Formats: sequence, structure tokens, C-alpha cells
Amino acid sequence: MLGAALLTFAMSILYTVIFSLGKFWTVKLFIAKKSGKSLNRGLLFKFFKHPDYHLSIIPELIRPGLFLHASYSLVIGFPLYVILLAIRIGMEEHIMKNYFQNF
Repeated sequence: MLGAALLTFAMSILYTVIFSLGKFWTVKLFIAKKSGKSLNRGLLFKFFKHPDYHLSIIPELIRPGLFLHASYSLVIGFPLYVILLAIRIGMEEHIMKNYFQNF
């Protein structure tokens, strides 16, 4: 049940982020020229710089371990993916700090 609840939560956050960012949501690491140098200051982005990662992807990674009782995948795979996610967040932070002065 916890795995199913995490999936529902993660998917709702993902849809919220996509809806919030609209045409600017992408998986690529670039700043859209039409963004007008403005940051999204919505409620979700006020508390989390990267809500898609923290509230969607991480719960989606934990869910299979709980839902499918795949504890080895959770113990081995989750930390490895978190390392890659931390690198990705660092790259995004670097791009955002160079483009937005108030980031």
C-alpha cells in the first residue's frame, strides 16, 4: 500500500510540475530563450528548487522496492541513482546561477 501511495504522490507532483512550467518543462539542460529571464515562483518551487526530482523521481525510485518487495534493488540501485541525480542537480544549479541573478 505504501508503494502505491508513493506512486500516486509522485505522479501527482510530476503533473503539477509539468502543468506549472508549461512549454518550458523539458528533460534537457538548457534555458529557453523565450523564458524572459523569469523564475517560476509558485508554491511548489518556493519550497523546493527541484520539485520534480525531490518529490517525483525519488519517490518513484523508492516505490518499486516497497511495492515489489525488491529490497536489493532499493539498497543497491537507489543510492547509485541518487548519485547521478545529485550530479544532474549540480549541473542545473550551475546553469540557473549563470542565467538568473536571483537564483
